[in-house]
Amino acid sequence: MECNKLALGLLLIVIFGKGNAEIIADGSTTTSVSVDSAGREVIEIAPANSSRISHNRYSQFNVDSNGIIINNRLAAARTIINEVTGTSSSEINGEIRVQGTRAHLIIANPNGINISGTTFYNTGAVGLATGTVSYITRPTPLGGTQDNPVILTGEGAIVVGEGGIAGVMNRLDLISKNIAIEGELNNEHDSPFASIQLKAGESSTEFNPNLSIADPGGQWYDSEAIADAVANESLAIDITRPASILASSIQIVVTDQGAGVRLLGDTAASQNNFTISADGHIQIEGEVIAAGNIALSSATVEVKTTSEKQAKIESQNAALTINTLTHFNNFGGLLSGAIQDPSNDQSHAGITLNIGSIFTQSTLGESEVQRGVLFSLTDIDINADVVNNHAGRMLSNTGMTLDASQFNNTVIVDDFSGRGEEISRDFDGRHLWYMGFLVQERVHETVLDYGEPISGRYSSELIANTGDIDINVQTLNSIGSEITINDGDLIIDAETIYHEAAMAGRAKLTLHCELGGCDRDGYSTVDLIGGQWQASGDINLTATTSIENIGGTFLAINDLILTSPTISTSSLQTVDVLTRNQGLRSLFFHDDGLWVQTDQGGALLANMGRLVIASNNELIVDGGVVDAGGGIESNVAINIVREPSTTDLMIRKHGGLLSDIF
Repeated sequence: MECNKLALGLLLIVIFGKGNAEIIADGSTTTSVSVDSAGREVIEIAPANSSRISHNRYSQFNVDSNGIIINNRLAAARTIINEVTGTSSSEINGEIRVQGTRAHLIIANPNGINISGTTFYNTGAVGLATGTVSYITRPTPLGGTQDNPVILTGEGAIVVGEGGIAGVMNRLDLISKNIAIEGELNNEHDSPFASIQLKAGESSTEFNPNLSIADPGGQWYDSEAIADAVANESLAIDITRPASILASSIQIVVTDQGAGVRLLGDTAASQNNFTISADGHIQIEGEVIAAGNIALSSATVEVKTTSEKQAKIESQNAALTINTLTHFNNFGGLLSGAIQDPSNDQSHAGITLNIGSIFTQSTLGESEVQRGVLFSLTDIDINADVVNNHAGRMLSNTGMTLDASQFNNTVIVDDFSGRGEEISRDFDGRHLWYMGFLVQERVHETVLDYGEPISGRYSSELIANTGDIDINVQTLNSIGSEITINDGDLIIDAETIYHEAAMAGRAKLTLHCELGGCDRDGYSTVDLIGGQWQASGDINLTATTSIENIGGTFLAINDLILTSPTISTSSLQTVDVLTRNQGLRSLFFHDDGLWVQTDQGGALLANMGRLVIASNNELIVDGGVVDAGGGIESNVAINIVREPSTTDLMIRKHGGLLSDIF
């Protein structure tokens, strides 16, 4: 019997002994490792010091799918540090369970940490770091001292695999030179202060071991960037698709100069705030949703829809604030906010964009999920050097303020040689059967092409429901824009205001002539995009140089006031193609076709108020309309060059045998 027990013991040593151990203590701390009957490695941690820290060092720290147990029954530590002093990275692929007293848990390996399929149990805060551990002594409020762990991070990477990380944690912190997320990070703690934080770059992080285990919102550590860190223009944090981050609160921080963040997966801060701070570029192609405030701060930001699912940044109950040193691009994304964040000096509205150089919003295609949109439950406030809104929509439930040097609120239409020119050509068509196929019909073709918008026939929209739209710029270029104010005024102050309805589409008229006459047929898709500026209150446009309206309409329910040295308004002629039967004009009852040209736009209208013109030169009206229910007040003459009209332009090319008789 004794021999059998000895043999069994030797067998267990072979199976579970140090030769197969995933975790190996380096001997510098009183840490031991054993294996339980379930194949899990059990760590008997070192006794806690006076600061209630159990510091454990390992030459190797790997976790297989069986998971590990960290026994805190005897030590009763508040903070458990697991530091790797060897040269290999940590491969963590199973659960980690603290047994006994619940504790904060730190795993530090300067060589890197690869983790996937890991759930943390019975932990307070959890920190994964690629750095070395030292200590600094700090005074306590009661006159004593405590040893605070300091992790210096200068290299290494944390890679979260497809299996992800989960657990009910006060907070989950990943601190590394570089971080890659390929799976789901899910902090299931129901406190609104429970968080996930990703911190990349060279940094020094000082932890507070005295933080209560029952305090998810407490300050666990203070961190600062390394002052002389080498500039790093790479992606310091890469969150791939379909990775995701779920927690009550989410913070993403990059400290290295020039380094940025790519967020292709989805993130949700279910009860609190979401923030990204980086010195380099932020690229967002997934969904960012937060119950609280969303704040992005970096050199440049780009939001882009690259799939059938629209990229989104949505603060459901608070503010969306974006600050950049230079560019911010919204390419087909949906950005939304609710109310101003009073705790943030840079937040002035439900959506605040403080852009150092250029803000560009574009619609990428004809689908609604590719439309660039700003939507705020309250105000929108935009400050930039240049603002470009290309077929995008800015919608506020209250008002909107825009301050810039230049505002290009324009639809981009195909630009090519001959755009808008009437081009005709003659050529031979099909052979006529009744002439023994020896004679061909004669074809005369006329084409008028204005091109198509690159983003579909969306106008560039500004909409305010119950408030004013206030635009202060030097140059306003408006082509294909619509401004709608349902309960408020439109106020624009600029040097120049250029407003034009965008002409797009193609018209074609073709004559097929044979012995019996000519068939005339064709089509037209020519139409105006945008051009309507309308307000339920007043429209007050002031330009120190000129106001020019081409094919557009300024419509105020109350007063329309235009103030500028030079003011002009003119229509644009759209083209339609009509066909009709010629009757007895042709032996074979051929069809007749004609262009119909109609003046559209060029209108200055005040439905119930006054039209007020204050200028240095006469108001030029070419094919437009000037009218006001409350009368017209002008300090200059109004020169109506041409009244609006509709003109039929029939193409005549006689070719039928009897066409000159009937």
